[in-house]
Amino acid sequence: EHDVSLSRNDFLLGDNHTFNKEIFAKVMESYDGQETTSFVSASKARYGRLLAAKKAHEEAGKEFYYGESALFLGLLGDPKEGKIPVEYLRVLFEEERVPFKEGWRRSEKPIT
Repeated sequence: EHDVSLSRNDFLLGDNHTFNKEIFAKVMESYDGQETTSFVSASKARYGRLLAAKKAHEEAGKEFYYGESALFLGLLGDPKEGKIPVEYLRVLFEEERVPFKEGWRRSEKPIT
């Protein structure tokens, strides 16, 4: 996992391998009642996580990256629109599996 993960702690702050309920709960708060994500809502969630991580270790001088959100939105939904059910996001991070039982299906077209 990388720093500023949506579901894990940063390397410098301890365990960066185990799902962190508190971090992910804060991320999910940004979707407040929404049933579908978007690039805008995912960006807001990512930015909130960035601010929290930056505050937690300002002296570290770490660089942070944002491209990961586009990856899961494109793979689990429409790569052009970036919309997925928030439930897919929850399952992907909390249960660490692809949300197949919830209705996700692999794209019939290659995603490049």
